[in-house]
Amino acid sequence: MDKWTGLCFNPLDTLFFRDGKPFGTADKAQTRNLPMPQTTAGAVRTWLMESLGCDFEGLADSAEFTRVMQDVSFRGPWFMLEDELLFPVPATLVETEDCEIQALKPLDTSKTPLPGWEPADGMKPLWRKDSKPAKRLSKPFIKLSGMKTFLGGGVPGKEDFVSADEVYGHDRRTGIGVDKNTLTAEDGQIYAVNLLALKDKVSLYMEVTAPKDISEILPTKENPSVIKLGGEGRYAQFHRVNDPALNFGDVERNRENGAMLVLLTPGLFNGWKPAMLNGNLISAAVPGYEAVSGWDLKKGGPKPNRFAVSAGSVYFVDKQLGQNIGSLCDGEDARLGYGIYAEGRFDYA
Repeated sequence: MDKWTGLCFNPLDTLFFRDGKPFGTADKAQTRNLPMPQTTAGAVRTWLMESLGCDFEGLADSAEFTRVMQDVSFRGPWFMLEDELLFPVPATLVETEDCEIQALKPLDTSKTPLPGWEPADGMKPLWRKDSKPAKRLSKPFIKLSGMKTFLGGGVPGKEDFVSADEVYGHDRRTGIGVDKNTLTAEDGQIYAVNLLALKDKVSLYMEVTAPKDISEILPTKENPSVIKLGGEGRYAQFHRVNDPALNFGDVERNRENGAMLVLLTPGLFNGWKPAMLNGNLISAAVPGYEAVSGWDLKKGGPKPNRFAVSAGSVYFVDKQLGQNIGSLCDGEDARLGYGIYAEGRFDYA
């Protein structure tokens, strides 16, 4: 169960990943650019249950359903460009007007008082080395090599970042609602949909850990399988990768000041702060949230709407958590791959 296996998804068409926003007549349905963890995990769970001969009409009493739900865990997904993983850019990285990349760091107000600073729960402000105007990077993705530099306390170079145009495009289409009895268009039921089209040499990647008898039925690169992925009846070809790509093993981690935790996937917490960090939090950079819903296969109904902290959020804590890659969530959310973080080092501003 400790061994992680990579899964690579190559779309056979455009893809569509809904978020938790309401959608109705005359609305424009916009795909997410990266699926939520539950989307890819749910697709693989369903594929595994079918392969194990699960009885979908009697899920409550299905041993295969229980095994897959309890014994299989995921982390991801992420985009992969050729053979290198891409992650959302950490929220503490900014770019100045003269194109210099800088990293925000906690300011030790016990040594450098900041007039007017009223800390929440004793937290420290995030600071830069100068006062040049700066904003978040225009390129939304950072390569694994650049993330290693960042986790080691350095600042990645411009070559470590990837623009959205290098990863995906969008295919815009218009559709109509069809009356199931007459098979004709329903009045007023017209909508627009924005589909995701991955560029050449770009795939989706995630990792799974499972008991050996389950992981061994996952398809190989030589004999891939087809899986339904996301909405609109779209499919992808997928296979396992025995050497996991998510690896920060050679990153220097001097924890004299504590640790820096970078969210690699969205996190479902009670608010913006993970409960396990209570009492240890020094600073945080949380750029936003995303609505999360879905379909409960066992109950046969929609899941309640929740809000996930965006991937790329950064938390600075005063002590290490004990693992280089883990989840800040627990239970089912952690098994689905929410709250996956990488641990690095930091210095005070």
